[in-house]
Amino acid sequence: MVCQYGMSESVGPVSYADSRAGNVLDGLKLNKPLSGETALKIDLEVENIIRGERVRTRILLERKRELLDRVAEALLDRETLTKQAFEAIAGERKVVTA
Repeated sequence: MVCQYGMSESVGPVSYADSRAGNVLDGLKLNKPLSGETALKIDLEVENIIRGERVRTRILLERKRELLDRVAEALLDRETLTKQAFEAIAGERKVVTA
């Protein structure tokens, strides 16, 4: 997301990805060499995104704990759930927009 699509405030709207390039960062081929400063900036931005999403996930799971427990119990009983069985427990899925 940060390297390939330039979706970062601190790194900026710049794509470093190129499927033809030889410079590789975590499996992503890069289209130009990176300075140590830029590589560090990318690493920090990715770390910030992951930390933020971890907090967001924890909050969501805590808020939905009762539902999570009901789904877990159903999975212990049946091992798998169909869409209909899941919706019977959780209700119909709502589309969330940002």
